[in-house]
Amino acid sequence: MLRSLFLAPTLFLSLYAFAGQVRLGAEFPLSPTPNFDQSSVVIAEGIPTFAAWIENNSNVVTSLRGVVTSRTAVDRNSGSGVDVARGSETFLLVWGKDAFTVVAQRYGLDGSPLDAEPIVIAKVSSPVPQVNVAWNGANYLVTWSDVSLRARRMTESGQLVDAPFVVMAAPTGEFTVDPAVASDGTGFFIAASGYVPILVDPGPALEPTRIWFAHVGASGAASTATVPIFSAESNSAFNTTGVAITVVEGQPTIFWVDKRPADPSGNPWTAEPCIHAVQPPSPPRTLRCLDASPLSLTGDFISLDVAWNGSDFAVVVWNRLGVASAERFDRNLDPIDAAPVELAWNTGLSRISAVRSGNAVMIAYTRTDADDDERVFARTLEVSDEPPPPRRRGVRH
Repeated sequence: MLRSLFLAPTLFLSLYAFAGQVRLGAEFPLSPTPNFDQSSVVIAEGIPTFAAWIENNSNVVTSLRGVVTSRTAVDRNSGSGVDVARGSETFLLVWGKDAFTVVAQRYGLDGSPLDAEPIVIAKVSSPVPQVNVAWNGANYLVTWSDVSLRARRMTESGQLVDAPFVVMAAPTGEFTVDPAVASDGTGFFIAASGYVPILVDPGPALEPTRIWFAHVGASGAASTATVPIFSAESNSAFNTTGVAITVVEGQPTIFWVDKRPADPSGNPWTAEPCIHAVQPPSPPRTLRCLDASPLSLTGDFISLDVAWNGSDFAVVVWNRLGVASAERFDRNLDPIDAAPVELAWNTGLSRISAVRSGNAVMIAYTRTDADDDERVFARTLEVSDEPPPPRRRGVRH
């Protein structure tokens, strides 16, 4: 992970909205000791907080209540990241153990590993399989990118239910990446982005960018045809940088970021990232466009996630240019607050993760602390019905 150039301390903002007062809980560390290059942090739904991250691109680390419970070695060339889901009595963590293997590890609710060795989910042909996992009340569904998007079910006891199967078949010449999966308690809803890889300097050329959507039933078979729910011209080298999905009152709701030239008639290398959302079969909506910035491979990395609080709002979180931010939207995808709230600075290229935690949303990220060390932190975003405190008026002397 590249260190952020920002030197400001963590920013704490509270916004007041007609739907209640947004309140950020105090930031607390998930990693007890600092260590350079802690990335790809994910957290599981529920209390206490179970978290996992890749440390120094060499270990998958897990913690419960901020206490490290395990370290598992991974291949230093693995860039697939990690993902985690909570079942009834277990957590399931998935990652790319080496360049061509997807594995899973079960943990008890006390954070202790239940398997002597990670369980091999699949051998893959892609060098960096991206992974995602969800629980539907009966089985876990592990998904990964391998040109097309594939999946496999696992029980809480660690039994593999079926052979790997294709969820989204990538069209010829296209790759399916950024998988995101969520469950309504029965089946699974899956979203991913598709792009056409460019192996040379792309220049200002535009290529199609698609967001794909599919449903997998409780039996494990893909029960609906894979359909593109969004297609637009975007710079394919820097286009979709994050896909996230949640279930709002039984309705799958998909969020993603894409980048388009901010000034088509001017500098083609200046991009404007926009956050979009859709509740199929309704048409997509653009929720917010962020400030334009120069395109580069690392300079405008964006990590995106979303969590529904279980009652009245979804929190969309993103990390961009060393600043982690969040914004609330109602069940109709209308914004609740006047502006996003900034969660933390110095977050570099950290992945950001959000899950429901009671009636609040817990958000985890990596940032550089005051001693210039990288650590994993979390905080809650919740709503208070208390009115905002009165403003003090200036006194003239």
